[in-house]
Amino acid sequence: MEKETLPIAERVARTVAGEPIAACLGRLWARDAWTNNLLVVVQDPSQRVSRERRSLRGQTFAVTRVSKSLFERDVHRGALGEFVAGILLEPHATVFGAEYLDSHEMNLKVRVVKEELENLDLRFHELMLELMIDPRFFFHARMQRRAKIDPAARSAYLRLLSNGTDVDSYGFGRALGKLASLGLLRLNGYAKVTPKLMGQLPKIRQRAVMPFREVELAIRRLATYGISGDFLGPSFVQDISKGFEMVPSEEYNLPDPKAYLFLPTESGLVSMDDKRDYEELISSEGSLGGPASVKRIGGALNFVYLLEFGDGDRRKMVAKTYQNWYGLKWIPLTIWAIGSQNFDILGEKRLANEYRMNRFLRSNGLNAPQIHHVSVPRRTIIEEYIQGRGFDQIARECLSGPRQDLLVPISSLGNEISLVHQAGATLGDSKPDNAILDDQGRIWFVDLEQASEGGNPAWDLAEFLYYSGHYTLRWGRMKTMTRAFLAGYLRSGHRAFVREISSAKYKRVFGIVTAPHIIMGISKLCASYG
Repeated sequence: MEKETLPIAERVARTVAGEPIAACLGRLWARDAWTNNLLVVVQDPSQRVSRERRSLRGQTFAVTRVSKSLFERDVHRGALGEFVAGILLEPHATVFGAEYLDSHEMNLKVRVVKEELENLDLRFHELMLELMIDPRFFFHARMQRRAKIDPAARSAYLRLLSNGTDVDSYGFGRALGKLASLGLLRLNGYAKVTPKLMGQLPKIRQRAVMPFREVELAIRRLATYGISGDFLGPSFVQDISKGFEMVPSEEYNLPDPKAYLFLPTESGLVSMDDKRDYEELISSEGSLGGPASVKRIGGALNFVYLLEFGDGDRRKMVAKTYQNWYGLKWIPLTIWAIGSQNFDILGEKRLANEYRMNRFLRSNGLNAPQIHHVSVPRRTIIEEYIQGRGFDQIARECLSGPRQDLLVPISSLGNEISLVHQAGATLGDSKPDNAILDDQGRIWFVDLEQASEGGNPAWDLAEFLYYSGHYTLRWGRMKTMTRAFLAGYLRSGHRAFVREISSAKYKRVFGIVTAPHIIMGISKLCASYG
């Protein structure tokens, strides 16, 4: 903003309004190269939003007047769709009333940060506690929401970017600092959500109406725009069309706000906008250590590949791409398991579960694969390959004949699952092949795409036991294995969850794969743990 413009703007502000208490000058709403956007806040409570054009000493101003009460309602609640308060989000210069405007700029940006975090939670709930948020995210996310409903705002936003204007100085540092002082965020160059803030975000039922909040804000903004233009030439329609004309002629893509969101991995921070697939990552220019051999190792419903690096003792990773399971495995099982367990079928949701719960279990001292890369746009995750024996193989061998030696790892698995529950999580899909015993006797949990914090611990126990039961028709052997598993679980787990296994809602689900007498035997045995 040119310094000589400010005293001219102050003179205009004091002549067009009675009792002005603050004024600021913006450049983002300018309709042409000779017009400045001047907001004047007045004490008069009867003053509605009005706009007019004034010229003085070769400078032209589009003047917006608003009462103090209306301005503050727009700051705190978006009562006018941020039509007047929005100037405080953009590059602007204070003409007078700095203390008043600074205070309300802080209040507005705190509200915007909270609303943008709510929007993030709506889309990426499972990832919220892991996200590393560049403060510039809040500026770009909000500006793009406004650009979608106001062509003039879009053109000005594009010009701001194309001119190379440094938006960092118009960031949200002070607002983030205030939220950090309240224990809602942690700051280390990035903003990180705390459990305290998560507890204050809208619950599931409240999230359903959040998209309509954006629609309401847009309607209020456009309505205010139209009504306020009674005394301003050009008209509202001409003003909008002028905005289209102001769009730079060259192709210019808006930055994706997700480019300012990052997820931590063993290989460093990864942008949520990272669209690289595993082939690009293992190339000589990639970030995973150079060329590797690629072999598909399974996954009828997900694409799963084994990546091997180097010669001799080769380093191994697994790349998984999550498909949406419409009409596939989890659809019929979800229908069949209604009342017993809910399953996530969307690829993006399952990717988020796997990423979040791998890190959650590791942070609680449990074994889960390290995450080396994650691509949310491609629904792909690259993680450590765990070498060892799956518990499906161990369970089969244990049930095929007397194998006392195998009851030890079965009991240890029960104990490990109890530690998962003790940490406040559940596996969601706890069938035996989703646990691995490595050569050092450590138990690893893999394929955590149905895992979550909270959840139903009894389901984890029921799925492991009832599903394992389909490996045999001999109840005596299954009884021995069940007792070993439950003995391990009850070292730290609750008997109430064991007793719940006998509920008909679990027996019904697994009755289609496991022999009836095995189902009834497990049920009666678990019910005896009173």
